[in-house]
Amino acid sequence: MIKIKTEGFLAYPLIIALILSMNTVYYKDYTSPNVAKFIVGAVLLFSIGLSVISVLDMKQKKISIQPLLLFILKYLGLTGVLFLVNLLKGGIGLYNVTLILLFPLFISPFLYHEKVKKSFYVLTIYKKVVLFLSVMSLFFWILSLMNVSPNMTKVVFWGPVHQVSGYYNLQFIPQGSVQFLWFTIVRNCGIFVEAPMFAFVLSLALLFHLFIEPDAKILGIQTILLSVTIISTTSTTGVVVMILAILLVISRRVNGVGRFALLFLFPVVMLIIFVVVQSKVQNMAGSVDTRIDDIIAGVSAWKSNPIFGNGLKNIGAISNYMDPSRVLSGGNSGFSSGFFQILALGGVFYTLFWLVIPLFNFARKSVNYRNFSILFFLLILVSLVNDTLLYYFVIILMMVTTI
Repeated sequence: MIKIKTEGFLAYPLIIALILSMNTVYYKDYTSPNVAKFIVGAVLLFSIGLSVISVLDMKQKKISIQPLLLFILKYLGLTGVLFLVNLLKGGIGLYNVTLILLFPLFISPFLYHEKVKKSFYVLTIYKKVVLFLSVMSLFFWILSLMNVSPNMTKVVFWGPVHQVSGYYNLQFIPQGSVQFLWFTIVRNCGIFVEAPMFAFVLSLALLFHLFIEPDAKILGIQTILLSVTIISTTSTTGVVVMILAILLVISRRVNGVGRFALLFLFPVVMLIIFVVVQSKVQNMAGSVDTRIDDIIAGVSAWKSNPIFGNGLKNIGAISNYMDPSRVLSGGNSGFSSGFFQILALGGVFYTLFWLVIPLFNFARKSVNYRNFSILFFLLILVSLVNDTLLYYFVIILMMVTTI
């Protein structure tokens, strides 16, 4: 009997490609636009490879794939309705077909196989890759704090086409220095075009580590590395999610005197979160105002087409409701809330089946899964990552886990 082993064979390159697709400097390289196509193609190719191996292994071990087939049929039905509505609203776009149809179909057999094995080792692989990026980014981030000059530049198309500096194509400084709490420090963006993207990737690794992996150590080196790196991004969302995640884990693992001590610790944690948020409001007021305007614009756009939204390609439906000064030449017309973009463009239908229901069903499986779902939703609420392959990887993971 041939033993088919999926762990690490194609999973590492799949995870690397998924992370590279998260608006990294390489993915948004203006001078090499084909790199993005190559990365997306790699994600699809490795997904197919892993799923073929998984199906063969399940056939060899006589594991029923009927639940998987029923899931795929239901998913195709929902996607068919979504695409039909969007064709009537002006089109779908090849990238949306890849995100919503092709990638989920290609990756779901592999994730179902992981579920059957009760391992989800692929999430451990994700964490390991992110830990490597954390260590590398902290090294170069410390160099930047020591005023060591960057030695290269790249041109990226993120907002207006612009140049970013970096170190050896391994670390970039696209956002310079910011005031965070009582310090002015360089934002650690890692290999990404902006710090919030790096913070999302890091936060997701921390959530996988604390809530999905068994027996994660709260004060272990992995938790500490991820937490320190999240803080170095100066992302308020990342820091708040990190604090809440650690607090939730501690609250489940202590009892007796420990739980009583948490009653005194909780106000301290809330004070820390308040200080972080207040620092954001005071020092990055423009960013806060933009996020508030985004919520107003998103809700207003959704109200005009509440059931099926304004169309997945119709981002203009949101910008029509933005503060006029933001859509002028040189203004900040970028959107910042994944949840409200999903709601405005896809309506209640898309929001329910591609976010709310997967989160709700996943949360019902265990307390840890519930905590993961709550904090993941918080990330989506204030991060624009809903049009990325990594987002759909997590959503399909939740869907497949609950079939």
